[in-house]
Formats: sequence, C-alpha cells, structure tokens
Amino acid sequence: MKEWLTNMQPPKFLRYSFYIIYSWYRNFKSESADAHITATIILAGTYFFFLLGIVFLLLGGKRVSEMSAYSLIFPIALLLIITFYFLFIYKKKWTNYINEFIHITKKDRLKGSIYIGIYLIASILFLLIIIFTI
Repeated sequence: MKEWLTNMQPPKFLRYSFYIIYSWYRNFKSESADAHITATIILAGTYFFFLLGIVFLLLGGKRVSEMSAYSLIFPIALLLIITFYFLFIYKKKWTNYINEFIHITKKDRLKGSIYIGIYLIASILFLLIIIFTI
C-alpha cells in the first residue's frame, strides 16, 4: 500500500497547474518555505468549488436546501484534502513536479498564469451561477 501511495501521481495538467501556482508564491520571502502548501491549498480549493457546483447541479436546489450544508461540504472537503495531500505533499512529491517544469521560460509561465487565473475565476463563477440559478 505504501508503495502505491508513493508512486501515485496526478495528471500532467495538475502538475503543471501546481508548478504555475507555486511559481506565484515562491518569490515572496514570507511564503517561500511554504509555497508548496499554498499551491496545494489553492489547487484543492479550485476543485472544491468545481465539485460543489457539480453536486448542486446534480441534486438541484430544492434537494440541497433540504440537506444540511455540512453534509455536502464536509465530505467533499475531506476527500479533496486527503487526495491532494497524497498527490502533492506526501513524501515531498512536489519537488519532482517543480523539477519537471523548471525549464519553462518566463513568457510561457506568464501564459500559464493567465490560463490558471481564468480557470480559478471560472470555477468560482461556475459554483455561483449554479447556486443562483437553481
């Protein structure tokens, strides 16, 4: 089981997203030691908003209002925390992901930052649109 957890790796787009978000924070002295944790939290938070939006969409507003908010939010958050811990933090896997994309130029990082920024905003807007239209 331990070997499987060590070899588990996220898809390339998640590793690239992690690298871009990590590059946002590594230049700040106050964040440089914990930039990998901040990047993991931001990436997991994005998926949290996206998954919560899908749950609202699938269950519909009436059903969601009958349920406790904690019965929806807590399991999704717990699942994402555990998943992203084993994908990025466990045994310092994040260092391999940083080394995988270290060759990317500043111009390409800027393009990646724009795409990631759009993705972050879109995932939050997706949740808000779903909540207010159901």
